[in-house]
Amino acid sequence: MRTSLLSSSLRHARLCVQRQASCYSQRFSCLRNFQRLKSPVQLTKNPRFSPVVIHRHGYSTSELPSVLQDPVRPSICYHLMNAPNPLSPDLPAYAVSMLDTPPKNPRSPAIMGWLLAASTESNQEAGIQDFLENDEFLNVIHDLLRSVIQQNSDERLASEAIQLGFGWMHINDDRNLPEVGRISRPDDIIASVRVEDGKMLPETYSPMPTYRVCTTDGLTTLSPELEEKLIFKLRQLGH
Repeated sequence: MRTSLLSSSLRHARLCVQRQASCYSQRFSCLRNFQRLKSPVQLTKNPRFSPVVIHRHGYSTSELPSVLQDPVRPSICYHLMNAPNPLSPDLPAYAVSMLDTPPKNPRSPAIMGWLLAASTESNQEAGIQDFLENDEFLNVIHDLLRSVIQQNSDERLASEAIQLGFGWMHINDDRNLPEVGRISRPDDIIASVRVEDGKMLPETYSPMPTYRVCTTDGLTTLSPELEEKLIFKLRQLGH
């Protein structure tokens, strides 16, 4: 009888272990799929990033679209630039911009960055490793934020400063906002500013050197109010 009970207990324990192992296996499989989606080579599969596909070798420049519009973010356009360009001396590239008009020069501050439009290798697609960000575009963002903080003209930033009271406040990219009480990833923090008595101190504005225009979560995304001001400023610069 004891042997029978012991055998029954062992079978039950083994069944529990098997079920738990199956559960972990499914969870691990889901995690691997998620990591695969977020990996650089799968960036074009991410619905939050524009699916610009690098054409196979043997392309003709005349076959490439002169402009592509992001199906998810209509404000993002890809303007074809022939070689040479900042990304390649031989291959055409797309200048990524928030403006629907093509840039007047290949290093315009209106260009967020560049992405290859063609490849010498077959079956290759655009990924984050192919994106080259434009430092001049980043400078425009920082100039805009400094101006907004100086004038205290952004309600959202002003509200966050009041809530903080004292300390350093991060200005985050909206593409991957952190949960309440959490800090954004370094590549999603545009800058930081010192807050005292609920007010931002413009002279303490500090750009975050680890911020990236393009990550696996997409391109630079500001609040609707700030993006409108940014687009206006880019048009003013004559792009």
